Amino acid sequence: MVGAITGVVKKIQAFSPNCVAIHCVTHREVLVANRLNETRNAKEKSDFELLLNDVVKMVNHVCAHAKKDRMFSELCKDMETNFTKLLLHNEVRWLSRSKVLNRVFVLREQLCVFFTEEANPMAITCRDVLWLAKLSYMASIFDHLNKLNISQ
Repeated sequence: MVGAITGVVKKIQAFSPNCVAIHCVTHREVLVANRLNETRNAKEKSDFELLLNDVVKMVNHVCAHAKKDRMFSELCKDMETNFTKLLLHNEVRWLSRSKVLNRVFVLREQLCVFFTEEANPMAITCRDVLWLAKLSYMASIFDHLNKLNISQ
């Protein structure tokens, strides 16, 4: 990552002038995506931004309160799932989105039951077939980007 260690890059280039510093492939994609988000009108939100906002709201609703988090864990245990916890999204590490989206997709049924028992409006979102298709698609894309990032 060139941006974080420019002093080191300058020292290396001083020692070896033929050395070229470049950003990694996925970092370039992030820079382009951030630039596009800055230039776009604030009122226009993409499907991905809306979906990620919904996912973050769901995860925060469950994880922000210890009691709700314990209740959700117990529900997952009762439904015999592989996971009992949701993962929090970290804005700094954009590839954490993949893990968050995948975990929400895997626990989608448990989330629907949990929100339905609470009479929370997010239960309607959980049951929307189009929303679930977008969630699956975005989770898959970010999973592939994660694998690409790890393989380099």
